[in-house]
Amino acid sequence: MKKSVALLFCAVFLISVAGCATAMLGGKSGTRFQASLDSVSQAAFDTLEAEDLPVVKRSTSAEMVKIYSKYPNGTPIRIIMRSITPGYTDTNIGVGTFGEDYRAYDLMKKIESRIKK
Repeated sequence: MKKSVALLFCAVFLISVAGCATAMLGGKSGTRFQASLDSVSQAAFDTLEAEDLPVVKRSTSAEMVKIYSKYPNGTPIRIIMRSITPGYTDTNIGVGTFGEDYRAYDLMKKIESRIKK
């Protein structure tokens, strides 16, 4: 009986630690802009250009634009924009492997300032 309670406690502990690790590994910033996908994606490209961050890879479709870039030290940047309706776009930015929230948030604010409605 003691052994099964101890195993159950260990399992619950490991699951809770795994959940915390997932949250800490986020490094993401996300928001919904009241703007078209074209407007938001152009603002994202303009922001990267202004920050001297190269576009490493991009993919576009009618509903989604994905941009991959990196900082000079090699830290990866992922910007994913999805058209919700013609006037609304969900935008998510991920920076780094283990998450650099402050950089993701900074890029999001810079993109927001460039959006033309």
